[in-house]
Amino acid sequence: MKNKLSIKAIVLGNLTDILGTNLVMLPVMVYIGISYGVNSLQKENLVTILVTPGMHLITLILGGAMSILGGYVAARTAKFKEYLHGALSASLCVLSGLYGVFSGDGASLAAHFLYILASPTLGVIGAYLYLKTKK
Repeated sequence: MKNKLSIKAIVLGNLTDILGTNLVMLPVMVYIGISYGVNSLQKENLVTILVTPGMHLITLILGGAMSILGGYVAARTAKFKEYLHGALSASLCVLSGLYGVFSGDGASLAAHFLYILASPTLGVIGAYLYLKTKK
């Protein structure tokens, strides 16, 4: 088993990252809806609000925290090759980043590559935290 990967750990880590990010962003989105009026929010206005420096920082912090948690969950579930499983817990984030690069979603290419590199790195930090608490 030590030469294999734990698909369960990778899936749970990815789900923790993606679902966790969406759950922690829900109160932020409710706040935006209340503050700006749900009826007046059109797609263009919402995008403008979400790319302001303050909102961008909030989404980076919350999303990053969930990537760390996803790496922690993957490492804890696998109990072997913890760093690799932590990094692989960001698979969906990396794939969505690559999709963004090739679909031309409006974000800069440099930003996409930064996020693509940051996601598995944060997953490895989560695995590191698991190994530190395990001892």
